[in-house]
Amino acid sequence: MFHGLQEPTVPALATSESTSANVSGIEVNNDPAEEETEAYRVRRGFASTLAAMGFEFDLCMSALEHSRDDPNLAVEWLMGDGAATYQERRKAQYLARASLAVHELAHEADGMTGLTIEAKAMELEGISGMPYCLALCALELSNSNPDHAMEWLMEHGSTYAEKPDSLALLSDAFLAARSVVLEDQAALEEIDQPDPLVLSSNCHTTTAAEHAGSNSATRGVDQSYAPKADAMAVTLAPILASVLPKSNLGVAAARDASTTAFFPLDPGYLTPNVLLTVTSDVGPVHQLATSGRTGIYRRYSPDDGVLLTFLNTESGACEDEWIPARDLRRVVRIYDEPLEDVNSIHRVAIRTEDALSTYYARRAITALLCSFTPVDRSRSEATGMATDESADKPPLQLSSYASEIMNVVGGPRQFLRLLKMASASEMHFTNASKESGFGLPDRSWVRCQPVSDNTEQHVSLLTSMRTLALRILREESRTAAERRCLPSLSTKGPICRPVCQARASHEEQENASGRVTAMPGDTQTLSRSTAAVPATLDEARHGEWLDHESKDEDAALECTQRTCQLLDIEAQKGASAYMGDNVDDHDTLLSSVLIEDCVGHFVESTRMAGDGEGTVLPLREFQSLHPYFGRCDYARVVRVDSPCSCLRIVFDHRCRLGAKTTLTFFADSDCKERIGVVDDAMTATGHLLPDMIIRSHQFWFRFTASEEHATNHTGYGYRFQVKPMASIRWTKESEVLTGPSLEWACWVLELLLNDATELIAHGGVHNRKIYGALVRYLRSPGTPHKGRIVRLLQQLLHHPELFPADEVPDLDALQSICRLALTCAEGDQARKKVFISAHLLQIVELSMMTSSASSAFQRKLAGANTTSGPVLSTPFDMPVPFERKCVAGSLNDVSVLTKFLLGQVENLPEYILVAIWLEVYGSSAVIESSHPYTPGRPSNGVVVFEGAQALRVTFDSRCSLAPGHDQTMPRLDLASYVITSRDSEAVKDICSNRVYSEESTWPDAAVSYDGNNLEYTFLADENEGGHFGFAVTVNALGIPQETQLARATVTDMERVLQKLVLLQTASGDLSNDDRWTEAMDSQLVDWVNKHVEPPASLSSSPTATRHSVHLQPVDIQLSQTLDGVRCSKLLNVPLETLQLRFALLKYLNSSLQHCLSFIDLRDTTAPWTLAYRLRQLSHCIFFDVKNALVEAAIEATNMPRDISGANSQQQTARITLDRIQALESRDDREVEPSVSECFFAQAFRQLHQVDPTLLRRQIDSKGRLFSVKFRGEEGVDWGGVYREGATSMIDDLFSPHFHLFVLCPNGQHDTGDNRGMYLPNPKCTSPVAIQMFAFVGQLLGISLRTHGDFPFMLPSLVWKRLIGQTPARADLEATDAMFVQMLDGIANCEKDGISTDAEFDTAFDGLELRFTASSCTGEEMELVPGGRLIKVEFHNRLEYCRLAELARLDEGSAQVAAIAQGFATLFPRRVLTLLTWQELEILACGSPKIDLDLWQRHTLYDGYSEDDPAVLLFWEILAEFTDAQRADFVRFAWGRSRLPRGKWLQPFKLSKKGGRDATRSLPVAHTCFFSVELPPYTSRETMRSMLLATITFGLGGILMA
Repeated sequence: MFHGLQEPTVPALATSESTSANVSGIEVNNDPAEEETEAYRVRRGFASTLAAMGFEFDLCMSALEHSRDDPNLAVEWLMGDGAATYQERRKAQYLARASLAVHELAHEADGMTGLTIEAKAMELEGISGMPYCLALCALELSNSNPDHAMEWLMEHGSTYAEKPDSLALLSDAFLAARSVVLEDQAALEEIDQPDPLVLSSNCHTTTAAEHAGSNSATRGVDQSYAPKADAMAVTLAPILASVLPKSNLGVAAARDASTTAFFPLDPGYLTPNVLLTVTSDVGPVHQLATSGRTGIYRRYSPDDGVLLTFLNTESGACEDEWIPARDLRRVVRIYDEPLEDVNSIHRVAIRTEDALSTYYARRAITALLCSFTPVDRSRSEATGMATDESADKPPLQLSSYASEIMNVVGGPRQFLRLLKMASASEMHFTNASKESGFGLPDRSWVRCQPVSDNTEQHVSLLTSMRTLALRILREESRTAAERRCLPSLSTKGPICRPVCQARASHEEQENASGRVTAMPGDTQTLSRSTAAVPATLDEARHGEWLDHESKDEDAALECTQRTCQLLDIEAQKGASAYMGDNVDDHDTLLSSVLIEDCVGHFVESTRMAGDGEGTVLPLREFQSLHPYFGRCDYARVVRVDSPCSCLRIVFDHRCRLGAKTTLTFFADSDCKERIGVVDDAMTATGHLLPDMIIRSHQFWFRFTASEEHATNHTGYGYRFQVKPMASIRWTKESEVLTGPSLEWACWVLELLLNDATELIAHGGVHNRKIYGALVRYLRSPGTPHKGRIVRLLQQLLHHPELFPADEVPDLDALQSICRLALTCAEGDQARKKVFISAHLLQIVELSMMTSSASSAFQRKLAGANTTSGPVLSTPFDMPVPFERKCVAGSLNDVSVLTKFLLGQVENLPEYILVAIWLEVYGSSAVIESSHPYTPGRPSNGVVVFEGAQALRVTFDSRCSLAPGHDQTMPRLDLASYVITSRDSEAVKDICSNRVYSEESTWPDAAVSYDGNNLEYTFLADENEGGHFGFAVTVNALGIPQETQLARATVTDMERVLQKLVLLQTASGDLSNDDRWTEAMDSQLVDWVNKHVEPPASLSSSPTATRHSVHLQPVDIQLSQTLDGVRCSKLLNVPLETLQLRFALLKYLNSSLQHCLSFIDLRDTTAPWTLAYRLRQLSHCIFFDVKNALVEAAIEATNMPRDISGANSQQQTARITLDRIQALESRDDREVEPSVSECFFAQAFRQLHQVDPTLLRRQIDSKGRLFSVKFRGEEGVDWGGVYREGATSMIDDLFSPHFHLFVLCPNGQHDTGDNRGMYLPNPKCTSPVAIQMFAFVGQLLGISLRTHGDFPFMLPSLVWKRLIGQTPARADLEATDAMFVQMLDGIANCEKDGISTDAEFDTAFDGLELRFTASSCTGEEMELVPGGRLIKVEFHNRLEYCRLAELARLDEGSAQVAAIAQGFATLFPRRVLTLLTWQELEILACGSPKIDLDLWQRHTLYDGYSEDDPAVLLFWEILAEFTDAQRADFVRFAWGRSRLPRGKWLQPFKLSKKGGRDATRSLPVAHTCFFSVELPPYTSRETMRSMLLATITFGLGGILMA
């Protein structure tokens, strides 16, 4: 089994004539009658038929192979772009492989120079008399064929030989394209890289952000086209011999080696029990298991192929299967060891053992260091207790824990080496830019395994070292603070405060995800190890990490300023200053060594990447003719033998190509991995070609020209040099301690920015050197992974206040890049591109931070307080309308407003305050009582609007006064008047006077008042019943905005800001009960969403669409009856407050609507990103703003449907559902996913392998995405059968006879909420089950895209995970109320008088509490390793409750992740950032509530009238039904259980069923047309019983479709 195979040999039946056979990428059979299989003969027959239609036979064979021998699909492929793309790629493969073959033949000649291209050029020079350089170019044009080269020289050589200038250009000096090293355009090199909105079908784990850190010239090097033999698991090769073996073939024959034709398999080639893999991959692969199935060879048959035995991972049984020989691959290499025999395995094992020994030795050292707990102050503070030993220690002594760790390892530099080794072995550069889940960046130190896993939770070596390093850094920072009594480490300090606020929510998320800092097996210190390292400075202060407070404010301020200037990050200077007292103890501080090393790696790696320094000889040069030959197509392979691992391509600045000429670079001989393309646009005058960096020793380039003139007016052509260059990342362990690594520098900087909060507070990494190195790298042409550099710049500039005054960086270069990025993004938007390149959006977001940082730096350099409010001055400028506003301005507005709404800032720009003031107070005023009003407190006043033509008074619908009699009746008097001049005196002329009380009806519409002044008087002596009072909005008509703004004062703006801030903070005179809450925002936005919904109408004429951002504050009118439940928290809120808050949200949404396509919505976990803040504020965004993006995402990912003839049929998937089989499976209790035959399982087996692009097509004219047929049932599918089939699949998912989902514990116990909701079964972890969950996600995407409204019965616990939101305790209680009640009883047992372990044991003796918890399926799961043996006691009960809650919240995460992956193949995840979980549920499933009023308004009648007795009776019975019964009737009538959302494309039709015995029959449904034939029942009892019988017995099949 473990032995290799020699190169495949040519079978005896293959004669020499076979080498000249016409090959076409298929097996060549010399004797078709004997050698061809039946399937092959059938394929040849179909190919002959297709060839008669005018296609090439070989192309027809390839088409049939692509379409799996389906002639219809083959014709579609031949007539589409597939054939053209295939031919182009095949030609490129042919050229590239021919070039490779020539190169290999030259190197295998053992010194025979006659085979090299240079030697051939010399021969041609002697034969033709042409110059050597011309002969060399002729060979290139002829793909190294001397005969063809001679022909070319004879025909075209004289044209170039007679032009001395052309020959001189071939030998003159090389002129580098880049006259300067750095350029702004280099920062945008990655904007054209692939950025798929949805996941591909062949890689369900790939996301758009996986490419965010690489550029087009280097993307995917590590994964595909730069394979390292010692980094790949195995290397695969075909088992068939090539038709044209390299032996005894010359250069001409090598040209044909690009074909993929093979000889038949030699029957004696394979040996028994050899391992073979079924895959199309050839060459190195990362994992054999993911490449394909691997089996054991049994025997070979010319007719059937190769018989392999596979192990079924589901059943554990061995299964035999015949596989075509061309699909099989043999293992030729394991890592870098050639596979020859079992000794090869032994050698690999020995080397692996050595490597593992080293790894585990490091792990053991790390474990010892992590478990090291000296008895000193460090330990006492970690446990929250003070000891005498720590009190006796001198205050200036370094923390004993850090010093003793340094003594053990030999100092901070030795510790740094250990940390480097750990990072080099476990860290991958692409991790930082990878999206897991919904845009979540991969952070290797966060535990990703479920806490409920019964196995031991292994913490990686890098995670342990990181935890250890952070603890040392924090103790060093604490010691420095004790020496200087630094107030900057306190939450009172101006530097620290913003960091703590920004970090709080981020740390809470990390803690909620269950981050473990203890080493495996340390079960006793789970709580202590986490608590011992405070995440924020607030925790440090309250945990007594800082024992001394500042005693002198002036001294503290001087100390703070000195500290901010200390860490200039200049090696020993910064370190010694950091400790103070002029002591050079640099080698005792890990922080200084770490920062110094970080800066050094940044500077050196960016210098090498940007300048190309570090490059060494040899270099090679390649060029075309000058001017180039206009009709050519050739390829060359470039190989450079060098110890360096990268190649740099530098272009001559004279490169010029024509419109029909391209120079393409490939990374593989198959020409599938394209590195980059140079065309006429890139070589136009004024454009400089950037350098290209390739992390490999070889590449291919192809030059293609098809100009009208072959030799005239073609342009200079191409010329480039290839130089080896040192790598900017570690590829071998020997490089770790000697070479620079950008990857390591980024990891260290991310560690410091994200977690070393105390060091950040000192300004340790906010300085010019790190900033300059990052910008320099970003502006370096050809450098990879720029997305990660942009993220680091975002983190640095997120807190500009942390840059010391003497370290403020120069932002000019970065601002120039940002302006260029905004220009490119605006160009994309002008081209109607909704989703702009992800890398471009990263830089656009960086532009927002740069703009904010620039303002902060200006204030800092001017000596102003960075947290001071805006400087207001009159006259105020008019706000710029959004249609004329620049995108950058709207982006900055969104950034500022999101920070304000989250409480991160307390200031707003002047122009935003002005816009809000104009909305609320410009031409309007609010007069209102308290709510409810206080009796005995009369109020009066006058509202004056100079220049108003009239007044319009709008009464709040909540207005309510207590009833009374005569003088005791509460009333509101309103009188309007104008001031006129009579006899030089001002006279008040009353225009209108009205009195309002409870006896009179409050006006529903606005009331007009003449005049420009309104006087009001409110009198009320009683308020029995707590009536609301009154609230009135007065609008002045006829006042221009300029006039409105002219009467505004600075005090007015300050008052607006003060009111908005008070709502946020509940400070001042407001209590916490008066603070504006998230729930209030949600209800206000929900009211707005409902208010702008289009009214129901059956009219064919389109209705005017109302937008939420067009509403005015005066439109906010809450109704006590209609909005009593939906807006319960707003009913007693003052009207002015409602209008002010709405104006603020309206401005945010207007800004969002203007610039939404310019916002990067992917990363919702990093606190510095705008997507993170929008995720927190998703409840503040109006639904029509979100829905526009949702619809745009659907449109952008739609695949057009071909409606012509047979192609349309081929594009529609077809499934057949067997009702009898599903019933038998249910009766046999086949509930497990692997054996069930329910409707869902049947559909899964037929659809889960369908290309997701077919599921992203638009529905056909019948409303179907795929065709459904029920076996044995009649019915033409005009959409009704499709809807019934889809609904049946979902019904099976959420039922007791299929265990992919389980009823939530509330449903099992019949208590609490959501009793009908289901949770993913955490026990379903098999590959088939995970595929089923992914298929569930695809069904969810189908429902959302097609408005299918499939009834997914999922609780918020699942929906929140799908949108990337962290579930909360309330979500757990909504599915398992008894479990949460139990945890509350345990955690709060002190309230019951329990305070000791004995009392706790007595109270909970019956529960036998251990560190375990019950899953939603009732299974016991350990919360910690060995949890079954750890008893829950009074002192550790809180830790138990925390772990139990985390375990249940994390339960089913793998299953939900699979659902998310499937969903992401059909719908862009990034759009989910803006949605709340309720909105996603409505979009995907519709509303479970059946609105009868809405249904009636969308009903047409045939044979009935609207007031017919039978019709009235029908609606009365439906009104008595529950929502579930109504949903069943909707499903009976339409095939769906939810009513349509938005515009009803098809109204409900209620027809009269005729016939003699009609009243004795059941209603009949036409589900395809949403129509029901209703008999004219005359009695309520008959109508009710017949409708119940219909929904009970009529849902088992399609009555009529």
